[in-house]
Amino acid sequence: MEGWWQQLNSLIYDHRNGIKVVPSQVVKDIQEVLSSISPELEKNTVKNLKNDIWNKMVINGWSGEYRIDSDSQITISSYLQGVGLCFQTGNAGRIYADLLKLQTLYVKGKITAGVIIVPGLEIAKILGSNLANYDRLVRELPLFSQVITMPIVVIGFEVETEK
Repeated sequence: MEGWWQQLNSLIYDHRNGIKVVPSQVVKDIQEVLSSISPELEKNTVKNLKNDIWNKMVINGWSGEYRIDSDSQITISSYLQGVGLCFQTGNAGRIYADLLKLQTLYVKGKITAGVIIVPGLEIAKILGSNLANYDRLVRELPLFSQVITMPIVVIGFEVETEK
């Protein structure tokens, strides 16, 4: 499975009606970005994969890093149309920091919803060890529903399976 080029599919998880709050065109644009790339998937290519996706996200209008507070250097990946975006391809523990950052922006009224883009389990296994992944996030996010009260759309990307 390692070292091959593959089309990406997107997976969607809706937390607290995020799919109704995040503009549908925003979700559609992210899905189109994911399906438009055919990355080489193997260990130590996560940076290339992230750059390929991110370059197309910027074309769709997403900002660069967005500070959660003017007095802090803490940022999320991007912002567009009232939506905060975290794009996580790192260690699994970093996804909880992303959730806290998005929730902080939401409580402060700076965003109306969040989007988290994260690899699916199979891609995460190919790219490295203990990486954040869609499967784990959607399994664990409901456990935090009393703390993470904002609407979120989790968009995973996985290799296209043969039908």
